[in-house]
Amino acid sequence: MADRKLSIYGASRAALQKSQKEEAEKLIREWIKDLLGLDVGLDVHEALEDGVVLCSIVNTLVPGAVPKVNPAPKLAFKKMENVNNFLKACEKILWMPPTHLFDSRDLTEGKNLPKVYTCLLNVADIGRKKYGKATPTNSVRLPFQLPNWRDSKRLTVHNVQKLHEMLQEEEKKQKQEEIMAKFVRTASARTEKRKGREEEISEMKRKEQEAEEAERKEREEMERVRMERWLKEKEEYERQEKEREMREKEEQERKEREEKELQEKREKIAEEERSKEEQERKEREEREREEREQAEKLERERLIKEREEREERERIFREEAERLEKEEQEMLELEEREERERLLKEEAERSERENQERNERERVLEEQAKKEAEDQELAEKRENGERSRERERRN
Repeated sequence: MADRKLSIYGASRAALQKSQKEEAEKLIREWIKDLLGLDVGLDVHEALEDGVVLCSIVNTLVPGAVPKVNPAPKLAFKKMENVNNFLKACEKILWMPPTHLFDSRDLTEGKNLPKVYTCLLNVADIGRKKYGKATPTNSVRLPFQLPNWRDSKRLTVHNVQKLHEMLQEEEKKQKQEEIMAKFVRTASARTEKRKGREEEISEMKRKEQEAEEAERKEREEMERVRMERWLKEKEEYERQEKEREMREKEEQERKEREEKELQEKREKIAEEERSKEEQERKEREEREREEREQAEKLERERLIKEREEREERERIFREEAERLEKEEQEMLELEEREERERLLKEEAERSERENQERNERERVLEEQAKKEAEDQELAEKRENGERSRERERRN
């Protein structure tokens, strides 16, 4: 009977055994992707281990629920702090009962992942009911076979309270049936068995209490050891941080000294370069002045020579222009004479061509008149022949 007793967490855990673990991980992956837009990959445990995703889930449901989140922690106590902050927010802000939560070791050490997944599914259900956030249990449900039932019932992981009550009612009914059967057989045997059963139940409860007490002490001891380890790691981390700050400060001072010395050297070099550039500038100005005077002298000589050459070219150009103008006048007179002769010749040819065209038209008209006369005569002959044939036919 003790094996059949299922708490709220026990029923959820039973629904998440082995084959259901993969389905639960799938539900959690889809829910986190819908809620945060984050793909956690195939290994859900590895994605949730540092507690950053858990704190993001609670802060998305209730903004500011976890005010301090250690991003990308590498030390164990930083990861533990994120997970504990998530559990505190679930208990104090989401009002989840302790039976629905998990121990931080269940996640960080991977001791009881089904309990972790059950807690996350409960958080998803609370987010849907209270805050209207996405939850994977809207359309997907986990199967659970109830004992001594005819048909398989499909229950969500979040209806485990109802399942627990149903199991208790079934146990009570079986107890009553067994007691009635024993009472019918023999009252004495029933009394003895009932007493033995009460002793067995008392012994079982005592053992369970002892086991729970031992487990509680062991958990407190491990929590103390873990806290001591966490404090040591924290002290070591703070010591390393102080050493790192000291090293950074010394490095900064060394860099400032080197920078100051380098600046002084640069100023000295810049002063020497400025004096050298000033000397070079004076020498360059002197050279430029001499070159400019020499260039001006050469330019004057060149201008004089160019002016003489330009005057000579202008004189030659004028003579050439006068000669070309004279030749052009002669060519124009020659072309005018040739044009008059051509016009006279064209006029004579045009007159001759007109006479030929007029004679041709007269000849064509005579031929047309002759042809018309022949056609008329032929038509008269045809008409006379038809009349004679008509008379012959009548006769």
